[in-house]
Amino acid sequence: MRYFVTGCTGFIGIHLCRFLFSEDHEVYGLVRNPQKIPQDFQDKLKVIQGGLEIFEQPDLILPEVDVVIHLAAVIAGKNTSNYMQVNHEAVEYLINAINRQQWKPKRFILASSLAAAGPNPPGVALRESDKPKPIDPYGVAKLKAEQLLDRQNFPTTIFRPPVVIGPGDPAMLTVFKMVKSRFAALPMGEPQLLSFIYVEDLVQAIYVMSRDESAAHRLYFATSEEVITNRSIVDSIAEAMGRKIFILFIPKFVIKLIMYLSTAASVIFRMPNLYDYRQYKQMTAPSFICTGELLSTETGWKAKTKFPEAIKSCVEGYKKLGWL
Repeated sequence: MRYFVTGCTGFIGIHLCRFLFSEDHEVYGLVRNPQKIPQDFQDKLKVIQGGLEIFEQPDLILPEVDVVIHLAAVIAGKNTSNYMQVNHEAVEYLINAINRQQWKPKRFILASSLAAAGPNPPGVALRESDKPKPIDPYGVAKLKAEQLLDRQNFPTTIFRPPVVIGPGDPAMLTVFKMVKSRFAALPMGEPQLLSFIYVEDLVQAIYVMSRDESAAHRLYFATSEEVITNRSIVDSIAEAMGRKIFILFIPKFVIKLIMYLSTAASVIFRMPNLYDYRQYKQMTAPSFICTGELLSTETGWKAKTKFPEAIKSCVEGYKKLGWL
């Protein structure tokens, strides 16, 4: 099969492309910076040079493929409009570009997020039929992108992953480095409940979705059924690294103050916001839990990797990359 993958040099994209190459598929990838292409598939990836803005070009011609997988997104945006621009508007431009082609994909797959659904009610895992209630700009933008898909005249699949864990993830690296320094900070109060998925399990889920030959529009949570906590993340990393750590529990009003200061500093000094409203809301919500039962029932896919194994793989992967 022929695939077109955006975000192919990102964390999930690299793992996905590696798997697709191992299955002898042809992969086109949208690449802004060729230096980010991993060495092991530089000669395999068929590069489409540019960023998401190329989809705004009315005369853009894309190679004919069977499946389009849109992974590219911004997780830590500069501001609210940046989340909307990249995570919603760019999706609309991509869909419009596909509709201008002389061909249509057999399936368009959109990487959304559990954030588009929002936190779950106490004690009840979210299902696809639940009304979405995003609580931050990232989740709102992802939900708006989802809403574009069900009116397309080609089959689409939306998948909502929770926390994705795996080797090479820059987003989780900060936590691992904190633990390595024998220090970690967590919000005061009850531990936050979380769903998670190991990146290789997610890649398998995406691949299964891509093989769907129906004309239906799909929406799935792609997750492990194992529930973890923010505290168990820190404890498991410490165990995998053989570290004893000190955990500082921070009152939520202090966390909110830090968010305001970080946001103000980013505006004044024109630098990236290291801790914005999205991160504050996601860090302080009581619970983000979903179930992947629908995906398992309809496709037979099921996450296999247990949490301690995923964390151990992360540590080994970071060390191999020289990041830890």
